[in-house]
Order: sequence, then structure tokens, then C-alpha cells
Amino acid sequence: MKCPQCDGENAHHSRIQGEGEKLITTLTPLRYWRCHDCNLRFRAWRHARPLRTSPRYRAAPPRRTLPLYLGIALVVLLALAAGYLLLAA
Repeated sequence: MKCPQCDGENAHHSRIQGEGEKLITTLTPLRYWRCHDCNLRFRAWRHARPLRTSPRYRAAPPRRTLPLYLGIALVVLLALAAGYLLLAA
């Protein structure tokens, strides 16, 4: 991965910091990176891979639990609203 600030190619995946970043990485193909040369932390697309090939630096498969739970919650809410409308009529 190439750093946007120093143009160095010594960047690696950075750990997620906080719930906001967790939401961004779950819902979008963006991932966080950190440059070893200038210590800049930046976002880039998921398909960009670090230069290292050891298993330690392999990207973990993305978790898809949040969209699944949101979909289930939406279906349940729609079913409840439909039931309420049928009973109220």
C-alpha cells in the first residue's frame, strides 16, 4: 500500500479504533492503514493489500453481522406494524 503523504510503500493494516470505525469498516469496503515511515493513519479500499505476505498480516474476513441484525430488526418491526394495523381495523 502506498502512503498518500510520503509516497512510501511501507504501510500495514491498522486496528479499528472505536465504534464509528467499526461501523465504517462493516458497511463499506474501506479499511484503515498506517504508514511505517511517516506514521500517518489513512483509509483506503479493502482490495489494496499490504506488501507483507505472512499470515499475521492477512486481512481477516469482514464481519457481516450488523447488516444482518438490522435486516432482521426491520422485518420484525414491519411484522409488528402490520399486525397492529390489522388488529386496529
